[in-house]
Amino acid sequence: MRSYSYTLGAGQVQQQNVPGRHFRVLESTGDLYVSFNGGSEVKFKAGQGVTFDRAPFTEIRLRSLVAQSVLVVAGEGEYHDDNENISVTSSATVTPGNTLAVGGDVSVAAVSSVVISAAGATNLAVIIKADVANTETVRIGGSGVGAAGGYPLEPGESMTLATTAIIAAYNPSATIAQNIHVLPIRNI
Repeated sequence: MRSYSYTLGAGQVQQQNVPGRHFRVLESTGDLYVSFNGGSEVKFKAGQGVTFDRAPFTEIRLRSLVAQSVLVVAGEGEYHDDNENISVTSSATVTPGNTLAVGGDVSVAAVSSVVISAAGATNLAVIIKADVANTETVRIGGSGVGAAGGYPLEPGESMTLATTAIIAAYNPSATIAQNIHVLPIRNI
């Protein structure tokens, strides 16, 4: 691989005899139109490249619509740039709850489901805990929760769901009720 630096005027063409299979534009401020072995032009931007698996090229032709300096690499071998920098800025506003509802214990009868938290626009989250004395793994989900659907909550396990939707629990036990402890967090 070899790097090639060019200063191109608007509409200017630069042709170079370069044998190889790999081509990449490292630096450019505008679009760069490139053809290989006299073929059709392909538009490239900085960071874009191509590898020819079958037939290598022997000539590259560069054309720019705007005046710019470009840096390309071409030839045999592969070019890797592990020095790429990515900068991401993100912001989020987390609204804390201003009300802890009384919550309480909910008993889920054998082989049935029950709503453990009603839907509400002021709901932020609900802390849910399966009673440590439970004998079965209950399922937590929406109104369609059942034996094969919902999140499994083992005895003594807890979870927090941030949602305004309805939350229900399903008890798979054929004979024994299972208990769930619920603490809603709201912003009223």
